[in-house]
Amino acid sequence: MKQANNQTQTIQVLYELALSIGTSLDLQQMLNVSMEAFAEKLGCAVSTAYRCQTSQTDCQFEAVGSNKPTVDKAETAQMALAHLPTTADEQQMAQFVATLPLVDQGAADDYYHLLDLPGFGVLLLIKDEAPLDEKMLEAIRPLQDKLATAANACLVQEAPPIARGQSRAILESITTPLLISRISDGL
Repeated sequence: MKQANNQTQTIQVLYELALSIGTSLDLQQMLNVSMEAFAEKLGCAVSTAYRCQTSQTDCQFEAVGSNKPTVDKAETAQMALAHLPTTADEQQMAQFVATLPLVDQGAADDYYHLLDLPGFGVLLLIKDEAPLDEKMLEAIRPLQDKLATAANACLVQEAPPIARGQSRAILESITTPLLISRISDGL
């Protein structure tokens, strides 16, 4: 009975987290709502999304959404952020992503979790006293993908209209015909 109750609670947490993602096309607003939900539902003191900004040689991770400033957990946050790559080398980035999720003890009794947000950046969760268990980390993996997709959709929406117009022009200029067929009744 206890196991069924735990499964029900886990499903409810995942459902509520899923509902918190993609509530707005404003990147900061959407991420702040999602980060608040991640912190509350997972029992974390800090939940922050970092966007990976790359140039030709450098990679910088910028905090773009958080449930609260990391000031009270600054030492633990710095320990976690020290793992982030600083160069835009594709191989180094791939090696870094392969190490995720990264869970370790920070300052005092804090634990940090660096999770991948594919194609966007990373999610930093700081939890007091005990880390998230492996089952929960595995269970929230699809939500990380959903969060990254929603964040990237916000970036597209926030892009200047000229950039969106250029994308539309490229799509409209494709000369190769596209055929979509539907087979029904075995024909």
